[in-house]
Amino acid sequence: MHKGTAPAGQVDETHLVSSGLDLLPTVCDYAGLPDAKADPRGRSLRPLIEGQEVADWRKTLGVESQVGRMVVGDRAKYIRYDVGKRQEQLLDLKKDPGETRHFTADPEHAELLQELKTAFDNDWFPQK
Repeated sequence: MHKGTAPAGQVDETHLVSSGLDLLPTVCDYAGLPDAKADPRGRSLRPLIEGQEVADWRKTLGVESQVGRMVVGDRAKYIRYDVGKRQEQLLDLKKDPGETRHFTADPEHAELLQELKTAFDNDWFPQK
């Protein structure tokens, strides 16, 4: 294998990545331009591509859609809709991988809900 190439067939099912946010930082990293300006929420995928252990990788990922925005974590998904009766929704991807129930009002999920709301408001979609 050549230095800086990914092993064939390597699949990373652990780290949350964004093709939109992480593409420019990755290209700049490989081009030797580590100080290039990009969205600060983006990360270079180079260490993941090259199989390095990355201890401080992001714990959540913000995603925008036509009907709202969401923050996805390893266990759950928090959604805020732009329209409709239900303005927010918490989905537990471990308890309900088919996403058929929401856990927004479930007291057992209150801490997880607050955690993802904080990531939504502070890390991904801060109000200006």
